[in-house]
Amino acid sequence: MDKKLVARIIPAERKLAWLMTLFAAVTILTGYALTKGWSERAAALDAHLLAEWAFIALFILHVIVNAIIIRFPLLSAIRGILKGKADTFAWMKVILVISGWASLISLFLVVASGMDWYAGVGSFLPFAGHMRYDLFLTLSMIIHVAAGAKLLFLRKGIKNRLIDYVLLAVVIMLVVGVIYIDGDGFAQERNRTRGGSMEIKPAIPVGGCNIHPMQTSARYQRPTSALG
Repeated sequence: MDKKLVARIIPAERKLAWLMTLFAAVTILTGYALTKGWSERAAALDAHLLAEWAFIALFILHVIVNAIIIRFPLLSAIRGILKGKADTFAWMKVILVISGWASLISLFLVVASGMDWYAGVGSFLPFAGHMRYDLFLTLSMIIHVAAGAKLLFLRKGIKNRLIDYVLLAVVIMLVVGVIYIDGDGFAQERNRTRGGSMEIKPAIPVGGCNIHPMQTSARYQRPTSALG
């Protein structure tokens, strides 16, 4: 592809990536609002679905542009790292690409299990997985966005140890916070059995959604581990 065209696409793609990040944040927050009972469920569900599909669409476009048009030479960058010849920019690009693929795999699992919510669609993964795989998606997205932020600073010529420490501290707080919130349990009916497992009945109402009867009556088995 023409280099001048690629040069014009890259700035637009970066803006697209930050917009995608915004929708990802809304999706994650409304998802926790639903499962933790932080807000009125009908409003949170509508916001969650709208933000989620916007995030999915932008994410797919983001992957297409980066994998087909920009094509970062990942293998050569890794070889440079192994030889000790890579700079901070190369390190961040490698982290960005690897966390991006981790996000893509996690997103596929989240979407595939989420399809089980709709009657007549079904999925090879149960809906209960939708509330488990999102942890890995969130963690990989945190790392992906942090690497993108560091690259932004480098492109702007901002090299400051204090900023690096603040960015690292924010990443650590977000990762610990997400794991803590996810391990705190869902805002649903709980019942610990003698075997130490936890039975969970989804608390999200039918609302206007056409869902499987299992979503309103069946109980999901979920271990007591923080990571599910």
